[in-house]
Amino acid sequence: VYVARNPKDVAVSWYHHHLNIHNWTSGNREDLINAIVADKMLYSPMNDHIIKFWEIRNEPNIIFLFFEDMKRDLAGVVNKVSKFLEKSFSKEEIEELCDHLSFNKMKDNKAVNKSDILQMLNLIPGREANDFNFIRKGKVGSYKDELTSEESELLQSYLNNIDSDIT
Repeated sequence: VYVARNPKDVAVSWYHHHLNIHNWTSGNREDLINAIVADKMLYSPMNDHIIKFWEIRNEPNIIFLFFEDMKRDLAGVVNKVSKFLEKSFSKEEIEELCDHLSFNKMKDNKAVNKSDILQMLNLIPGREANDFNFIRKGKVGSYKDELTSEESELLQSYLNNIDSDIT
């Protein structure tokens, strides 16, 4: 199972992740965006692994999903994954799974939200404690609220250079 997400939303998520988990001292989002487009981030180049999975998406052991689809129609995605795993669930079981997998349930789940790790990070001497949540917003298109137009355009230019038919 592979889940892809809008790269601009990923960039915003990376920024908050690095700022709050890695205690990124510069705290400068522009520097992070520049590192992304220069392929200098961990897991860079940003889209290589996405494109590689996209190219093999029709293989019988691969299922390629989009975060945006999960937000728009979680039940449809759960049904798609169930079919992929050759499992059958009743309508009630699908509803229960969707409730369990909902963003709010994930955000409140201490194991998923890495609460224990985040609490330990707050104990590191010299590190400013914060109430950051690993599972933060889960919103589609939140980059529009956080990126400047210049940052968005820089990322778009980077993305336009990727030869792929992922839609």
